Amino acid sequence: MWGQTIKKETRGLDAFDLGEVQAVAPHYVRTEKGLFNKETFYLPRDLAEVFDGSTLWFRIAPELAEEFRRDAPPTEEEYARYSLEPFWVPLRESLSKRE
Repeated sequence: MWGQTIKKETRGLDAFDLGEVQAVAPHYVRTEKGLFNKETFYLPRDLAEVFDGSTLWFRIAPELAEEFRRDAPPTEEEYARYSLEPFWVPLRESLSKRE
């Protein structure tokens, strides 16, 4: 399923625009926002809420998005604090079924 999100839009809470998915890694989703002055975000995969076929939704408030804007990918340890493994098993199962 994660591969199906490439080139799809991403949104946070309140439909905040987080750009378009460019790549997916084991612990983050890399997005880019903008045409000329691109902003790059590395969003923790564990904060992904749902993929509806056209948009990948995250549990990220607009005021927290700045924390994920960066020039280089994070380490797995940096994003370990966002791990919600026990709560996301149903989501991951539903995402796997779409692959």
